[in-house]
Amino acid sequence: MKWLVMGLTLALGCASPQGSARKEEVTAARETSTRGVFLEVLEGEQSSPAGAFLPADVWETLSADEDVTQGIVLTSRPVRRGSAFGVRRPPRLPNARAPLAQEQAWVRKPADPKTVEQTRQLYWRRLEEAKQRYPNSQGYETHHAIPLYLGGTAQGTTYRLPTAYHKALTQEFRREWAYGQGRPDPRQLVDILTRVYSRYPLPQLVGLQP
Repeated sequence: MKWLVMGLTLALGCASPQGSARKEEVTAARETSTRGVFLEVLEGEQSSPAGAFLPADVWETLSADEDVTQGIVLTSRPVRRGSAFGVRRPPRLPNARAPLAQEQAWVRKPADPKTVEQTRQLYWRRLEEAKQRYPNSQGYETHHAIPLYLGGTAQGTTYRLPTAYHKALTQEFRREWAYGQGRPDPRQLVDILTRVYSRYPLPQLVGLQP
């Protein structure tokens, strides 16, 4: 009986590191899958970093609207081949309409490691500021990537955030678009999301677990 107990203890001890490693692999995979789409701010207000990470599924949904991909948003036409050899690359699309107040030009681009690290540092800084501003806010709350009052749905993408940080983020959204204004159009919505998340990033989109 003594030898049986010792055998089981050794077996469990050997299995623990493997289970822990497996858990870390799953966590890493989840973090990778939640990385966002980076939109670099080209004009208007500059932040550190000068841009924002949006959830990939949110960006794909919003960018399907022509009003988002036209206007002052800088995009490139698909590459097409002419009659001659080689590839002809047309210039960027011109502005289709005059910019509205507070609108800014931005473009989707891959985020380099420096930008990711800047965003992580910005999150930790904002989190500490939020804790000082709301010292009695403990625990976590669920945040909708597109706030409900801006047109998001209850089934939309959500993130678990520290309560203090969530309160600070909510106040930032209210400063950009106050309650009672109705819902913004898709282009305005992307501008709002870009500005707010450039100041208060979603940690999961840069591989952090709050």
